[in-house]
Amino acid sequence: MVDDNGIKEELVDVYRQSGDPIKADQLSKEVINELNTNAQTAVANQNLGHYADRELAYAYLKIKDNDKALEHAMMEYNRRPNNIDVNETVAWVYFKKGDCTKALPYMETATRTNSKNPVLLCRAGLIYSKLGKKEKAKMVLKEGLEKNANISESLREAATKELNSLN
Repeated sequence: MVDDNGIKEELVDVYRQSGDPIKADQLSKEVINELNTNAQTAVANQNLGHYADRELAYAYLKIKDNDKALEHAMMEYNRRPNNIDVNETVAWVYFKKGDCTKALPYMETATRTNSKNPVLLCRAGLIYSKLGKKEKAKMVLKEGLEKNANISESLREAATKELNSLN
């Protein structure tokens, strides 16, 4: 059986952008229910080797349940504190909660390899900007937007708007 939660999460974004928040929220809740089922299975059978907490964090962000997103992001962080993707997730959840000071150390861990991932770069740039680190924010946002093949429209718009405000 193919896991189609990633496809469903992209469809949530499409529904939101097309002005159908009811469908977006319904589908988000369906994804969360499936991910919670998978998470419970992973806890019960640790031989599976995959937890769904990082995915759940992003799914909860889509419905603006930032507290549940943080709960799941931290569960994943407690399992893998040095993982770059997990640190990016925690940083992004704190950003969405409006706490860039808490987001910064996680984002610094996430960017320590100098990854050129456009999503990571744009998120880092938004955090740096909110903390008043304007030059670093401009540099990172510009680089992230130049490599924007895998970036969502909402993140592209936020990064572009922030970059323009810094110029």
